Amino acid sequence: QFDPVWTLGSLFTQRFTPGLKKKDFIVALDGKRVVGCIARWDQTAFKQTRVRGYSGGLGRWRGLINWIAPHLGYPRLPAPGQTIFHSYASHLAVDNNNPDIFRALLRALYLRCQTAGDDYFVLGLSERHPLRKIVRHYPHVKYRSQHYLAAWEDDAALNAALIGFDQRVPNPEAAVL
Repeated sequence: QFDPVWTLGSLFTQRFTPGLKKKDFIVALDGKRVVGCIARWDQTAFKQTRVRGYSGGLGRWRGLINWIAPHLGYPRLPAPGQTIFHSYASHLAVDNNNPDIFRALLRALYLRCQTAGDDYFVLGLSERHPLRKIVRHYPHVKYRSQHYLAAWEDDAALNAALIGFDQRVPNPEAAVL
């Protein structure tokens, strides 16, 4: 549900995937067959996160937080005016949601992001996604959101097709939101 569909015509284009390159992909193979993939998509050329300031105690306690954070596997809080360096874990596909394949892809991505100097990466998985439990082994922050479906009244066929939404696992691509 809501998975993007990529074609050769849209995968590596400025219009749909600016900055994404073939070398950004990590691929899992079983012999010559691709059984999984994930990409580190660096979008800093057109999307950044810059700290404008901290409210309340966060600003006062930033020094202590920055001393503790690396020991817990979390990034430091940058000074106001600085950029937080991050990338997106995108184009995730794992045959049969195999946890071993996902675990290997996630570890490779984690190491690649560390080498690139990312403070963190963004991976969007629904609460009901079968691979979500693997992520809990990494320092992470849950980001709760809701998906809303809007359609014209005369789209009865579309509305009927999406009635099964509650039974399917939504899987939007966080990198394109």
